[in-house]
Amino acid sequence: MATPLRSLLAYLDAFEKAYASDNWNLLDGHFTVDAVYRVKGNPPFAGEWPTREGIKQQFKKICDAFDKRFDERIVGDSGRPC
Repeated sequence: MATPLRSLLAYLDAFEKAYASDNWNLLDGHFTVDAVYRVKGNPPFAGEWPTREGIKQQFKKICDAFDKRFDERIVGDSGRPC
């Protein structure tokens, strides 16, 4: 049985692999077909993206527009609880 922590770690691993390979289909097992991704805040990151395909397209768009503009990306944990 998968624990919530193991599910999260599997998703984070899949995200990093998708980011590195630009193969966002690696996230398919982590979102239902009818999933909805909602982000509160200000543009360009705020909004609502329905469907698994819409979510993957938005992740690619955000990463291409922001993260991939830098020479290096360092994934870390601030140690603060969510």
